[in-house]
Amino acid sequence: MILTEGDSAKALAVAGLEVVGRETFGVMPLRGKVLNVRGATRSQTLKNAEFINLCKALGLDFNKSYANGLENEGLRYGKVMIMCDQDTDGSHIKGLVINL
Repeated sequence: MILTEGDSAKALAVAGLEVVGRETFGVMPLRGKVLNVRGATRSQTLKNAEFINLCKALGLDFNKSYANGLENEGLRYGKVMIMCDQDTDGSHIKGLVINL
């Protein structure tokens, strides 16, 4: 899964998929800054639209632990790539996504 900072970066990622093939990668644009889950409650996190959409796209289920690798069958992607601008906002967004 390729997470992009907005639609312009999504267009770049989709153009790159023309070369490597679309059957292996998915692209999802992030809408603004992601919720900082470090300071948020579990309830706030689970109600956040961006978080919900990301979990759905990845196939994450909150009732599974994924710790032992046996629950990974339902996951849609093996890895997540973050494409952000190389500025302070991009660095901040990248950190927020990693913190999820």
